[in-house]
Amino acid sequence: MVVRKGEGDWLTVALAMANRRLLKGEGDWLTVALATVNRWPLTGEGDRLTVALAMANRRLLKGEGVRLTVALAAANRRPLTAGSRSR
Repeated sequence: MVVRKGEGDWLTVALAMANRRLLKGEGDWLTVALATVNRWPLTGEGDRLTVALAMANRRLLKGEGVRLTVALAAANRRPLTAGSRSR
C-alpha cells in the first residue's frame, strides 16, 4: 500500500484535514484517518504503514506534510489499491 505518483499531495492534505493536529506520532489515529478519508479498508496493512512511517521519519510525524509524502512513497513503492475522491 503506497502512494501513487501524483497522489501524494492529495493524501497529505487529506491526512491534515482528518487529523487537524497534523499527526503528532499517533499511529493508530493515522490508520483510522486513512481508512476514513479514503473510504476503503486498509486490508490489514495499517500497522505496517504506521511502522514504515515511523521508521522513515524517526520523529513520528510532527506535522511534516511533505516529509510524510516522501516517507510514504519511499517506504512503500507500490500504488494504493483504491481510487481517491476529488476535493
